[in-house]
Amino acid sequence: MYLRSDPDRILLIETPMLSSLKVVTTSLVVLIRVDLILKKKGPYTPASRITLTDPVREIKNGLFIMGLINDGLFWKIAAPFPGQGELPWLGRIFVGILPPGEYSLNLQLGVPANESVLFDGFRLFVLEIDPEILQQDTEFTQSP
Repeated sequence: MYLRSDPDRILLIETPMLSSLKVVTTSLVVLIRVDLILKKKGPYTPASRITLTDPVREIKNGLFIMGLINDGLFWKIAAPFPGQGELPWLGRIFVGILPPGEYSLNLQLGVPANESVLFDGFRLFVLEIDPEILQQDTEFTQSP
């Protein structure tokens, strides 16, 4: 999907992803996508966000918070692009935690003003977390 924003305005589009998703136990939602930034004026990561609707909790188009997993760790695939030589496609992974419930999900894509991005290879995974893991008293420490 090719997106190009106007010189003075950001571009944000939204499309339905899943009209019905039943989550029985707390789950990880993993979004994997690949992008090729064709026109880059500054450092940024093109936006990928998920919005959700949950009628029980009366949430309509609420932003589902997902983190970009270690922005420094992504994979690059160099591929020829007509008229521009080889350009780097970047693979990125976003993860969030979703509690039990019934949802519908939408995907939002954003491009800053005066930029062009080619998005490809979207994959969405919903991975149930073992309830025993959630009940463990785990202490996380930072390494020196």
